Amino acid sequence: MSIRLGIAVALIAGIATFIFTQAPEDQAASLQSRTAAVYDSAPVEAEFIPASALAATGAALTGKELYIRRCGACHSVDQNRVGPRHRGVYGRKAGTVPDFRYSSALKKLNLTWNEKNLDRWLANPTAVAPGTAMGFQLRDPSERKRIIGYLKSVSK
Repeated sequence: MSIRLGIAVALIAGIATFIFTQAPEDQAASLQSRTAAVYDSAPVEAEFIPASALAATGAALTGKELYIRRCGACHSVDQNRVGPRHRGVYGRKAGTVPDFRYSSALKKLNLTWNEKNLDRWLANPTAVAPGTAMGFQLRDPSERKRIIGYLKSVSK
């Protein structure tokens, strides 16, 4: 067996052990505690939320959880990673985070990130900007809506 194949087998076995030896709720708790250190490092103070704003706030919190799960491998709200940081993305012109190196497809894209454009982008980035480096597609419209709501909330 080659060294590469041996490493691949060991890696797969380790992942399988993690997946199949933990109950789904334990996996979720483990993931949540690991991502909380990255995304929630600042202390959160309790505040009064008027009933009229409760629905929108609930959507943003759910959107945050979805954002971490669906986007967090490549993106962060405040730091560039594989993809650019997302704080302020709603209302910003595509391809304009100054310290991020964009693909030429995004540099040439002449659009501003709003609900419609973000929805189209998240559903199929290569249809919006052929040649983009982002290949991830978020097929569920309700998840896209909640993530867009979260991005909107961190862009104020």
